[in-house]
Amino acid sequence: MKSFSAILVLVLALIGSFTACKTHQAMPVNQKPIIEIITGPCFGTCPVYELKVYENGILWFNGQQFCNKTGEWLKKGSKNQLAEVLSIYEHLNFDELSSHYDNSSVSDMPSINLILRKNEKVKNIVCRWECPAEINNLISQLEKLRNLKGWEKIETDLEN
Repeated sequence: MKSFSAILVLVLALIGSFTACKTHQAMPVNQKPIIEIITGPCFGTCPVYELKVYENGILWFNGQQFCNKTGEWLKKGSKNQLAEVLSIYEHLNFDELSSHYDNSSVSDMPSINLILRKNEKVKNIVCRWECPAEINNLISQLEKLRNLKGWEKIETDLEN
């Protein structure tokens, strides 16, 4: 009976490790995302989250508050789902973009931080007020990605 219990525990452990590997293998280990968006809080119910888009189509989401899902999530975006985001991203001229769009007189606007990587260049943009149309379009398309169906929850040791 002891050997049966030991075999059962071993089989369950192996099944659990294969299931965990399925999700974690999808994460690009040595890659930096090409696009990151990090939203900050406001005085109301603005969603606070991080979303990363990798070149291979992997999406990573971490919902913190006022989001339809909280915690860490992964999804493989299809070419159709990513097409508009990547089209806007490809047409951005990093050199013409400011790193800060704000109006200090406006107090209740959430901060949106974009980190864009292209051809070894990195552009950090803080967008709170009067951002250019192409940046607003990119943000809108990224918000559509975060609301897609089919995300897989990443279970962490703290959640178990």
